[in-house]
Amino acid sequence: MTFAIFRLSPVRTVTDSRYSLLLGENLLRHRELALDRYFAKEVAVTRRPVVRVVPVESLSSGPPRRLPLPQYTVERVNGRLHYYFPHAGSVLALPYLAASNALGLSVLDGQGRYVARNEERLQAGLAALLMGLATGVFFRTALELVPVGASVILALVAALGTPVWSTASRVLWSDTWGVTLLAAVIWMLVASRARGRPIRPVVLGSLLAWAYFVRPTNCVHAALVLAYLAFAHRAVLARVVAAGALWGVAFASYSYTTFGTLLPPYFQGGRLGRGYALEALLANLVSPSRGILFFVPVVPLAVVLLWRHWRYVRERSLARLGVAGLAAQFVPLLFFDHWWGGFSYGPRLLTGLVPWAVLVGVLVTRARLDAAAETGTRRPRRLERLAVAVVCAWSVLVNGRGALSADTERWNVDPVDVDAYPSRVWDWRDPQFLTGLRRKPAPLLHAGVPMAFGQLAADGLFGEGWSAPEGSMRWSVAPRAALLVRWPRAGPLLLRLRVRPAPAWAAAGGQPLALWLDGRELARWHLSETGPVVVAAPLEADGPAQEHRLELRVPDIPAGAGGAGDARPLRTGVYSLRLDRFPVLRRVERVPFGDEAASAFTGNGWGDPEGPYRWTVAPRADLYFASEDPEPAVLRFRLHPFLAEGGPGGQRVVVDLNGTIVGTLALRSEDAAEHAIPLLDVGRANTLGLELPDAVSRFGPRLDPRRLGVALHWLGLDPFPPLRPGRPVALAGKDAAAYLGDGWAEPEGTTRWSVGVRSEIVFKVDRPGPARLLLTMEPFSARARRAQRVRVELNDRRLGELRLDRPGRVPHAIVVPDGVLRTHNVLRLILPDARSPASLGLSRDHRVLGVRVGALEWRPE
Repeated sequence: MTFAIFRLSPVRTVTDSRYSLLLGENLLRHRELALDRYFAKEVAVTRRPVVRVVPVESLSSGPPRRLPLPQYTVERVNGRLHYYFPHAGSVLALPYLAASNALGLSVLDGQGRYVARNEERLQAGLAALLMGLATGVFFRTALELVPVGASVILALVAALGTPVWSTASRVLWSDTWGVTLLAAVIWMLVASRARGRPIRPVVLGSLLAWAYFVRPTNCVHAALVLAYLAFAHRAVLARVVAAGALWGVAFASYSYTTFGTLLPPYFQGGRLGRGYALEALLANLVSPSRGILFFVPVVPLAVVLLWRHWRYVRERSLARLGVAGLAAQFVPLLFFDHWWGGFSYGPRLLTGLVPWAVLVGVLVTRARLDAAAETGTRRPRRLERLAVAVVCAWSVLVNGRGALSADTERWNVDPVDVDAYPSRVWDWRDPQFLTGLRRKPAPLLHAGVPMAFGQLAADGLFGEGWSAPEGSMRWSVAPRAALLVRWPRAGPLLLRLRVRPAPAWAAAGGQPLALWLDGRELARWHLSETGPVVVAAPLEADGPAQEHRLELRVPDIPAGAGGAGDARPLRTGVYSLRLDRFPVLRRVERVPFGDEAASAFTGNGWGDPEGPYRWTVAPRADLYFASEDPEPAVLRFRLHPFLAEGGPGGQRVVVDLNGTIVGTLALRSEDAAEHAIPLLDVGRANTLGLELPDAVSRFGPRLDPRRLGVALHWLGLDPFPPLRPGRPVALAGKDAAAYLGDGWAEPEGTTRWSVGVRSEIVFKVDRPGPARLLLTMEPFSARARRAQRVRVELNDRRLGELRLDRPGRVPHAIVVPDGVLRTHNVLRLILPDARSPASLGLSRDHRVLGVRVGALEWRPE
């Protein structure tokens, strides 16, 4: 029955035992220990050359598991590749492998290539078989001293209420072999004391030797058994030691032949250290994710009951041996630098105490039966039985979760790798045995505080579709990778993600990435860079904090794209998530984009500061800002373009605000210049986009993949200046700059020339209505003896066309009908006849001049 339970329990992760059965197959087929034939060498250059070994796996091995293959299970010794962990388990598995091969089952495919999924299946079968056998030995041990019913209960609790179920029966850990061998040793000792059955020294010595060979920490148990024999069975001690010594000579010969040392590298204590004693002891006793108090409480209960009923214990020498065996299991942990047991469930490193716990449990049960028979008391016995029943049920439930719930397996890497942060075993808010039983609330994000994807603070953030953390980042490994988050009521916010595309997308010209919020698309990007970039999307957050579902959506990886040696379906690497409040762009203030503080305004498509400016590095660059009030304003900025040699000869810039085009620029000079764009519909939170269709790479995609467009020096937002009735504004005056939009030259005396074919003037009036606008101006074309057409538009409404054909500054009245003039106004002069003096041979001035304007006046009617 227990074999069926073990075999059908679904949770199993092959880590330390990866390639142990491959070694067995290699012994069967090729009679050698080295595994070179199954591996290809890959050299990865980081800060220094690093040699990694990568298995040559069959294409039929199925999709890769969530956890990467454990490269640490293979080591190179004397130029050959060997399985790092003890080889004895592989040797003991040879009969099982031979039988499996006869049935057509193997860890290799028809071409002799390693298939990881096949080894997992075979390990699951052998581990279940061995633990089923150990359960039978537990039952036979109990039957030596207690009735059948009690023996069945003891055996089942030992099998299902301990790491036998949650660890040793999952895959072929070294403890799987160790528990089986130690169970047989203890049965021999109990049978000898209970029924006088003689001890077979050769068998006992062999069992102790092989218990050490499969797991070197079992040497403490072998020493205890020999000490026990010295007092209780002195006659057989010498022969037991002799049998073990013969095996030891054979083991040393094998080690010297294979590794050049009397002990294999794993047996030499290189992983032992100092300074872990107290933490290791306490963690494996009482921590919520590794302590036996929570995972195997039947063990401390058995010790307490043994003390309680000590006067009724018959075999006190065996009892002392059992308690010493329990204590001895902790001794190696005190010096082990990996005391939390890595990727495992509960106190994996204490699995070896189960046979000793069975011995103590059998003696306690016998003592309780004798105590009840002698004293005849019933009530204390009933209370004790209730306590035992509750503790046993708890042990079975907790260890069953480790064998049946994949959530407990994921705890090792979610939210962070327990090997990177072993202090997680002390996190009382997230004990491993409760993982998946209670849904943790999504983490609350606070504005300005980044959430690093490799840190403990990200606990609860991840839904489906994510890999284990790799340093400070995680990969999305599914078309949809979910994030569960909450954010407070804090007004409009910016969601920033630091991301990078998967290597497989490099050959495809970049990776498309979409961000969805609660079932609707929030933003879409194209990641063309190979390194980390920051992408941003605006959010509305005016309601109470509630849980939201974010999804990163990436299409399937292009066919034939390489994955840089990684078989996982990597899509997007995410380093951090951060919420920011929209930065306030205050009126008249200038934000220098050469300062790092300007990064608060930047979104997608911007590079880092370079001196007094920063470049746009993509065909679109976004800026985000909040306005102090919703009134229209004038956006002013200073920039210069990147003009590529052999390019279109200019740099077009299309400016949009919250999705609506508000202005266009055509930049043909590399000189930095100021520009102004009226914004009539400024919202509380705004997205300003720069579309740059002419952006190109400076030195080519290989040397500099950035597509440079314009370099922004500063950005500002100015109010519309007031225009008072009857009070002309001199466009060359000191306050005139506030009225000027795009298309004006520097002042020349008391006037200012329009430059280009369009010039704008902005102003604000307090009484909209019918009026006259007086413009004092002089045409440039009169010098070329031709008329100058001036089309006048106010707020996109055409008011008429003037024809200026005489030199000199003359006031020109423009009638403004009712309904055209507004509180905030944009006056536009369209100048189709504007020409440069150089084109007419008048001078070397290449400016395109239209009219020279002296003043603007508003006269209400």
